[in-house]
Amino acid sequence: MTMRSSLEQALHLPEGETLRRLEENGLAITPAQVVVTAGAKQALYHALLALVDPGDAVLIPTPAWPSYVEMVRLIGGVPVKIPTSSTNGYKLTSELLMQALARTPNRGAVLVFNQPTNPTGAVYAREELARLAEIVRGEDLFVVSDEIYEHLVYDGTFTSFATLPGMRGATVTVNGFSKAFSMTGWRVGYAAGPAPVMNAIGAIQSHTSGNAASVSQHAALLALEAQLGGGEGREPLTRMQAAFKLRRDLVCRMLADIPGVTFVRPGGAFYVFVDVSSYYGKALVKGRVALDSTEMASYLLDEAGVAVVPGAAFGDDDCIRLSFAASSEDLTVALKRIGRALAG
Repeated sequence: MTMRSSLEQALHLPEGETLRRLEENGLAITPAQVVVTAGAKQALYHALLALVDPGDAVLIPTPAWPSYVEMVRLIGGVPVKIPTSSTNGYKLTSELLMQALARTPNRGAVLVFNQPTNPTGAVYAREELARLAEIVRGEDLFVVSDEIYEHLVYDGTFTSFATLPGMRGATVTVNGFSKAFSMTGWRVGYAAGPAPVMNAIGAIQSHTSGNAASVSQHAALLALEAQLGGGEGREPLTRMQAAFKLRRDLVCRMLADIPGVTFVRPGGAFYVFVDVSSYYGKALVKGRVALDSTEMASYLLDEAGVAVVPGAAFGDDDCIRLSFAASSEDLTVALKRIGRALAG
């Protein structure tokens, strides 16, 4: 059974009827424009396989989720990293995009775009996205837009890239159920976009993995119907959003009290990307010295009992990534421990 026919049966949608899932974002998507996958990661990889030929340049704003770069390398593409910084909120700007295109001999076939972002939590205003879309149209790029954190936005309003002028036919939207619905282990994701690209993704999937487990699809369907139904059905998601926002605020308040660390307040997702480079080379607890983010992560694990992710994995060795997908009590203990460990 193909994934498309499985999806149609699960949602009871005849061919040509609008799939409501993306209408929240102003998109009307039919079953022929959707492929359900075993998690969003598979959707991303298969989208790149369908769009990128060996030698093609793929533009990736960084810091970024590490798998983007490795996926491009696996299929023979050339990852072109576009460094962003805390000074611009870790956001890709039209100027940065134009500079990257100017220095890329083989113009990028694809822009991999993620928002809210992992690891920085950056959220883009529609006006910022519109300026990027104007360049994308002019350069004839295709966009793979990873929107897995779309429901975890605390500041501003989420805008799906495909809703921007001229982007519907040049965007593959990737999403899933692991974040907003806390269904990580169920492994249900999807890609949505132009039917010819979806046909290619479906063909690739049919020869690589088949379909997401049927029990997972039915569980995802129940979550989806509850969300779309509104009212009480949306209450768990609304409650989770509010809880994450409170945790975000707590972590930012406590980080602000630790001397020498800097960060950009995340507008979405559940991470804070923290610059700890002022502590590199300094004597810490037991005389230990951390020279980079990997050594700092190891130090905090050993001496503070707190697990963080080295920023080097995302493309910025000055930082570490903290997750606030934990209780307020645990986060309070963790941040106190980090503060003491950095104080030496």
